[in-house]
Amino acid sequence: MNTEGFVEQLRDWHEKIGVYQELLGREARRLRWRHYRFGLLATLLPLAAGSTIFLSLASRPDVRTVIASAAGLLVCAALTSVITFYNDARRSEHSRFVAAQLGLICMEIDALMQSPPETGQLMQQTLWRLNDRITDTSEGAPPVPFQVREAFACYDVSLGGNQAVESAV
Repeated sequence: MNTEGFVEQLRDWHEKIGVYQELLGREARRLRWRHYRFGLLATLLPLAAGSTIFLSLASRPDVRTVIASAAGLLVCAALTSVITFYNDARRSEHSRFVAAQLGLICMEIDALMQSPPETGQLMQQTLWRLNDRITDTSEGAPPVPFQVREAFACYDVSLGGNQAVESAV
């Protein structure tokens, strides 16, 4: 293996890892904000329902008020179960963790591009080792939803697949 082929392979991996890191970052932000929205609703709805119930105790409760309060409490229970069991926060942190691991691999690739190994056998072993690390990291990575991938165009096909394009978002 020659040095140019080695460096070209590293550049290709670096580019793909960068795109995947961006996708994971977007997914982590999306999950974090969804977790916060559910949490805010799960906090505010019981507050509104509880205050409505206490205010209605002072006067004769209207049937519509009681039904609306009960519906609000049921929605609150559903949102709380979503927060508890769906684990958006955990999935968000896992996306960030994998993106950080990929960042470490990118730093190693940068160092190898600056000073590649001297022999072809060392280059081949380095590529195998990096390939194993990338594979292990991507196997543990959370899936990126289609909406996130679609919003971030990875490669422009008209440029032969070698040029990264800017985000459409």
